[in-house]
Parts: sequence; structure tokens; C-alpha cells
Amino acid sequence: MEQASTGGASKPLSPRALNRATLARQLLLERSDLSPLEALHHLVGLQAQSPQSWYVGLWSRLNGFDPQTASQLLEERALVRIALMRAEVHVVTADDCAVLQPVMRATSLAEFEQSWAERLKSVDREVFVQRAGEVFAEGALTYPEIGERLLEIFSDASPTSLMQAARLLLPLVQTPPRGLWNASGPLAHTTAEAWLGRSLGPAIAAPQLVKRYLAAFGPATVPDLEAWAGLPGLGAALEGLRSELVVLRDPFGREYFDVPDAPRPDSSTPAPVRFLHNRDNLLHAYADNSRVTNAEIFAQLPSPGDYQGGAVLVDGIVCAVWRLMDSGASAYLSVAALTGLSDDDAEAIVAEGRALLAVLEPRAERGVLVAGMQSA
Repeated sequence: MEQASTGGASKPLSPRALNRATLARQLLLERSDLSPLEALHHLVGLQAQSPQSWYVGLWSRLNGFDPQTASQLLEERALVRIALMRAEVHVVTADDCAVLQPVMRATSLAEFEQSWAERLKSVDREVFVQRAGEVFAEGALTYPEIGERLLEIFSDASPTSLMQAARLLLPLVQTPPRGLWNASGPLAHTTAEAWLGRSLGPAIAAPQLVKRYLAAFGPATVPDLEAWAGLPGLGAALEGLRSELVVLRDPFGREYFDVPDAPRPDSSTPAPVRFLHNRDNLLHAYADNSRVTNAEIFAQLPSPGDYQGGAVLVDGIVCAVWRLMDSGASAYLSVAALTGLSDDDAEAIVAEGRALLAVLEPRAERGVLVAGMQSA
């Protein structure tokens, strides 16, 4: 375990040491015995634009993970799916929703001011938020239903403008059955307050937010932190913590910050094959994600709307993409190499892929096709 002291002169940080530290924080170097709730709290949530792909993220990180367990937590409202960091949908604990949303809503408010405020200048914002909240308290609504219901109250505006105002000004959660394991349902929303039966806040303080990010994603730079949150100005909070943090410097002279007690494994630590879901935290929480990939490889990853696959890590680096192929009558996992793979790498991918396929599609014959080779 590599050690570094707080404050003072910076310590050297090699690219491989940065990679291993990142994997350890993301629970991808070794599967964890944490519960889904504990893991999602540690990770400050997982990106979850897709109703189901985030289950792969937890499966790759936790020992003995059962998707039905996490699904039940979502149904019981201990977990919620809500737009937070970068205004993108994440699955988080109910407690984290309450403290994070009041901070992260700044991104949505900025979008409203830029794109929709002028179209709704005749509508008093405080009145809108109050009346819209009352509408959502009656039950979850799809986006078209939101526009229709609010038009009954604010007849001078368009349904689209009203729907967008609700999306950006209110803390809307996506309600089950959408998001439940092996279930489906309409994209329906209600407010976090109505869903959780509690008010939101108090907001997490900036220094605490910085420390939680570093514990889950560090070591990291100031641009990394601000890219993850989608908020400017967090660098000042990080700088204010400098004396409490470990400061490291990469071969290019860039400063990386870290919390003192976080794991920083030796750079020689082996990294097992891991399957990432389409919008996995590891790929979208840094201004510079070269710790696990490069621009050429990143450009070949599945598009944001392709939820049936993701990336494959080999020795901690993105080396392949995977996709669940399901014809209705049969299913298999297709893996396409993006770099050269050894026979041992391919065998490890097949083994991990078969385990994942057994969860995603139990009726499949657990076939994994890697670079033209079909597993037994």
C-alpha cells in the first residue's frame, strides 16, 4: 500500500498507481462485501439513465449481489433514481438524495434560465413550484401528463414549457415499476418530497461533498471534481481543504488530491477483468479519464442511448466492449476487442462474461463470443 502524508510537499503518482487507486475506490479492484445501500452511499450513487443497466454496475462491484435485492430497495423507496450530478440520472440512497439534490439543482436551474425562463415570464416561479408540487402529490405523471395537468392551472403557457419547467425546477424522481429488475413501466415522475415523505435538505456542505468525491473517485484534480459534479467553484472548497488532504503529482506535474485514509494499493496489484455498464461512473466522473482509457478507445464505446452493453476492463484498462445479444429465442454475450488480447485475457473475459450472462439472461446457454471465439 503506497503511503503519502497530508499537506506539505506533493508526492509522486505514477499512471499505474493512479489506476489502481481509482479501481480500489470504485470497488472494481476487489469485489466488496458491502450491502447495495452501503455501496451506493460510498460511491455517491451510480449513473442510471437506463432503467436496468446500473444493476451490472453493482454486480461488478459486490460479492454475491442479487439484483432483486436492489430492486426491492428501489420499490421500498430506500433507493431513488433522480437527476443529480451533471443533471444526469443516478440511483442513490434516499438519504443522499435529500442532501445532494439541493446542491446539484443549480445545474437544472441554470438550464431553465437559459432555455425556458423567457417563455414562462408571465408565470410566478414560486407559485409554479407550489402548485406543481400539489399536482405531483396526487400521484406520478408521465411527461405528457405533466404538461396537460399544469396547463389546467397555467393556461397562458404551452404544455411543453410547463413540462420542462417542472423537470428543471422540481426534484423529480422516476418512480417504479420503471427501474425494477426484470420489470418495465412508463417513465413517470413525482417529487422527491412526495415519494420519500420528507422534505429535502439540509444540503451537503461543499467540504463534505469534496471529501466524499475523493473517497469514491480519488485521487483527483480540481477539473475532475468539477466535471463530476457539473458545478463550477468546487475547486475553492478543495483548496480550502489542502492541509487536510494528501497531495500527489503525476509525471506531467498535475496535482491530484486525496483523502488520507483512502486505499492507494501498490501499482503492482493485479486488476481482474470487470464488465462496466454503459454509463458507468468510472468513465464519466473525470475531466480526464485517461486513468482507464484514451480518447480513441473512448470514442468506440457504446453510444449513451445503447443500454444493452458497455466496456470491459482488462488489467484496469478499457480493452473491449460487450453487448447482450437477445433474439428472443436465444441470448449470448458478444465481446469485441478494442486492443490486442492475449489468450489468457480472452479466457478471463469469457469466465467473467459467463457469470454476468447467468444474471442477465439465465435461460441462455451462457455463451460468450470473444473476437470470433465461442466459449464452451
